[in-house]
Amino acid sequence: MGGYTSYTVNNPTGLTISTNNTTGRTRFLGINYSLPGVTFDNNAAFIANFMNPNNKISFALGQTNSNAERFYSVQLGVAGGVFTTPNTVNNLLPIAVDDNGTPVPYTTGGIAVTNVLSNDLYNGSPINPAQVTISLVNPASHPGITLNTTTGQVNVAPGTSAGNYTLTYKICMNASPSDCDIADVFVKVLGADLQIIKTASVSQLTAGENIQYTLTVTNAGPTEAYNVSVSDQIPSEITVVSVVPSEGTWSAPTWTIGTLNNQATATLTITGTVSNNFSGNLTNSASVSSTTPDPNTSNNSSSVTVQVASALVPPVANNDVASTSINTPVDINILSNDTPGSSALNSASVTFTGPAPNPTTQGVFTVNPATGIVTFTPANNYAGTVSINYQVCNLDNLCSQATITVGVYPGVSIFYPASGMGTLAFEDLWPSKGDYDFNDLVVDYRFETVINYNNFIEAITATFKIRAFGASFQNGFGFQIPGPVNPSHLTVSGYSITDTYISLESNGVETGQTKPTIIVFDNAFAQMKHPGSGTGVNTDPAAPYVQPKTLTVTINFKPNTYSINDVNIADFNPFIIINKDRSREVHLPGYAPTNLAGSQFFGTYDDASIPSQNKYYVTSNNLPWALNVYGSIDYMKEKVDILEGFLKFAEWAMSGGTAFPDWYKNLLGYRDNPKIYPVPGK
Repeated sequence: MGGYTSYTVNNPTGLTISTNNTTGRTRFLGINYSLPGVTFDNNAAFIANFMNPNNKISFALGQTNSNAERFYSVQLGVAGGVFTTPNTVNNLLPIAVDDNGTPVPYTTGGIAVTNVLSNDLYNGSPINPAQVTISLVNPASHPGITLNTTTGQVNVAPGTSAGNYTLTYKICMNASPSDCDIADVFVKVLGADLQIIKTASVSQLTAGENIQYTLTVTNAGPTEAYNVSVSDQIPSEITVVSVVPSEGTWSAPTWTIGTLNNQATATLTITGTVSNNFSGNLTNSASVSSTTPDPNTSNNSSSVTVQVASALVPPVANNDVASTSINTPVDINILSNDTPGSSALNSASVTFTGPAPNPTTQGVFTVNPATGIVTFTPANNYAGTVSINYQVCNLDNLCSQATITVGVYPGVSIFYPASGMGTLAFEDLWPSKGDYDFNDLVVDYRFETVINYNNFIEAITATFKIRAFGASFQNGFGFQIPGPVNPSHLTVSGYSITDTYISLESNGVETGQTKPTIIVFDNAFAQMKHPGSGTGVNTDPAAPYVQPKTLTVTINFKPNTYSINDVNIADFNPFIIINKDRSREVHLPGYAPTNLAGSQFFGTYDDASIPSQNKYYVTSNNLPWALNVYGSIDYMKEKVDILEGFLKFAEWAMSGGTAFPDWYKNLLGYRDNPKIYPVPGK
């Protein structure tokens, strides 16, 4: 008798081969070419001896790995004897092979096994379904899983509870009904209850601090879940520092887990920093999904909310300049150009820190604690300039200091700056810092305010000298008059409008503005001719020098209407218009844009403006895009960062003007002069 079989020895002490109690047959499974370490009990076939012979010995054929089949032989005879005339015949028996069904979703049901006979064998070849009869030996534990004994198909009904099931079937040869075998069908009905829980390391924190989120995804089964992923849109107020998944990969905003086994758990830890500018409730939500149906979707999302307190940011007090006539007190709203920091300015906190002017010969500074407005009352017939330092605090009791300067003039004309011209310098790539050379427009200026003997303003004459522009943009320039001035009460002349994007009223002020807005010129390239080389004008030493262009703008006021106290021209609001785009303005730090400027650029790129806090046109470390210096100063060569030429500029800007207020002067250690544009003849 001969045929093919195989076996496996997976026990270090050997393997005992027993008969199948149902069929009376022994099946050998394995990969070896011999039978080392194998023994047989007395009810099974064995190769060496068969101590208790039976009338019939049946073998079920198995398969090996590298050798699909292996020859075996059986010797029949007395124990220890020799069977001299063996008769070898084919042992034609069916082999029913276990089936692992295709996983089927519980929601839709479907076919788990197309035909259980598809992998069954007869005489080593695929079995012919017409030659066998299928019967169900043990049904699955759920009635939704059925075996069609005619077709051999195993089906899962929709709504069958998720889980792992087993049914047992038997096949018998029609020609020999006693030749049978049994096998199991393993059916997986897919369904996985995924749960996600999102937690935060703290419930309260301060802006600027770190927060850690933990996402925990658990598969409560009963089967594994396939293609599991989590979506977590991190709030824009958080800068992500690190993301650590216990398994899978993270590519914002998706955590791809893959397969999550029954009762398994995966975690994701996200560490981030809350923006310094944010305060309030910060909510973060995440949701989990899978291609495996979930019987309970109510736990597929989770949110956590933390309360973020404002960062304690000190205020920034800025210097104030005012002017008045002999024997005329002047009110100075010193808080109007100060920034509050993390809380509102406390007007009652304004104090003078000195040194104070001589009260008898010069005058006296006083402050109204209810408003913070400072009044300087000059001594009788005093004329000259006085100053005093003051301190203001916000409601967080953080403080800052600045200086008030008042000019007292004896005659009809009051000048600002009092001596010589001041300088305005702009960077036009806002909201990006750009090359930060502050030579995209350099303009010197001086205002002459003419008052009558009743201390009412008759006119203001503004002189502007365009010294340089290192820009390729066609920028315009203008300014707003401070104070409660009705634009219709002015008559303006002397401006230069060459393009069509600026609209003026008949009296010369810009249309659509609530404050008097005067456009001095709308295109720098129309004012000074390009020299033929270099970028812009007067910023490249290798290019020919062009003589500066001076414009004089005259502003006549409605007679006997506005006093010198109503119009503090030292607090004027200059700005550039970038490349003829009327919605893009650049102002001095802390100065609000005009009505015609757009707000869409605030808070983008390098800009850290917060309009609700009157914080405008500064970076996160307080660097500006525009400068106003009380005096005519030098400026940078093209494409050279101002921080490289004026070595104290950064400290001055980041301190809010308290450190190195003379940063622009040519003092030891203050400049790298080769990087500053050399004006010919200076």
